[in-house]
Amino acid sequence: YTGNSYNFLVKSQAYITVMLTTSNKYPAETVKAMDYLFTEDGKNLMTYGIEGKTYNLVDGVPQFTDLILNNPDGWSVDNAIAHFCRGSAASTMFVNEPNCYSQRMLFDQQREAVQVWGQADVSRTLPPISPTADEVQALADIMNPIRTYAEECFVQFVMGQKPLTDFDAYVKGLQDMGIEDAIKIQQSALDRYNSR
Repeated sequence: YTGNSYNFLVKSQAYITVMLTTSNKYPAETVKAMDYLFTEDGKNLMTYGIEGKTYNLVDGVPQFTDLILNNPDGWSVDNAIAHFCRGSAASTMFVNEPNCYSQRMLFDQQREAVQVWGQADVSRTLPPISPTADEVQALADIMNPIRTYAEECFVQFVMGQKPLTDFDAYVKGLQDMGIEDAIKIQQSALDRYNSR
């Protein structure tokens, strides 16, 4: 993908933070492994898997094989990628690229969705803020139950199990669960980021 779609994919990438704890018995080796995963070979390993098995280089560009695109066990493309290529998982900390995403787009509707989202305004995307250890814990305590509640309500709204007239009650539920406190914590971290 090019143009706005590419810009969306690049601009919407999450910033990453990698930390080593004092309990890590092999910090030098851990850092070497992380450094490797950001090289071209490491990125290909994480994003595409094993050359000759899950991808081949075609004119220098990684292309998934049928093990991913037409999996013999009937797995979806995303399931095959998740099984063989850790870097393509949504929760990963490693680098993804538009070429990987474009190969996952098997349907016209997926490609159209990328074009639509490519028009999105990402100017208000949160920069790489750094909450303190106490803030991280407080955010987790607040946001873990909120995420569960929000996901459940989302499905209920979409499936028609909950009428949209209940949306104000949903928002009130978020407030009762402490969403305003989570926003204040994020705002404090953002203020520190902006004042650097």
